[in-house]
Amino acid sequence: MKGNKVVGIPTGIDGYDELYGGWDLGNLVIIAAAPGNGKTTLALQFTLAALESGFACKVFSLEMSYKGLIEKLASMKIGVNSNDIHLGKLDSDQYDKVFVTAKNELRKLPLSIWESKKSKDRSISEIEREIRIAVKRDNAKFFFIDYLGLIKKDGKTFGKDTD
Repeated sequence: MKGNKVVGIPTGIDGYDELYGGWDLGNLVIIAAAPGNGKTTLALQFTLAALESGFACKVFSLEMSYKGLIEKLASMKIGVNSNDIHLGKLDSDQYDKVFVTAKNELRKLPLSIWESKKSKDRSISEIEREIRIAVKRDNAKFFFIDYLGLIKKDGKTFGKDTD
């Protein structure tokens, strides 16, 4: 950090950004925890901070749907719990605000989402190819893969039970 500026990609965590200046370009950050502990939400918060600072980002979703990711990002932008969206607990004004936000504000950000359900495979080589395209076409600087255990190599999915 130089002066009061973040010199890398902002994390959205003020204390971290103040101490370390954000993520350095080229960093590999792996978030690991048991299921249901908010890894995807945390990574999407990092993604949103990078997007709002003008960094093009590509999210690879091997687990969550496009709609689910957009709901989470929209809820972060307006301060509504994403579980309330998913469970239908919002009143119509809140619900409209979430989707107006998703449509109008998120669309303006340099975000690309790759959903594995629309892909022929979940291979390392396909993800690598998509990263190269995003770097060349969009000047993407931040990539988020959710989650590594679902990537395939030689037709096999690597997860916690695989060496």
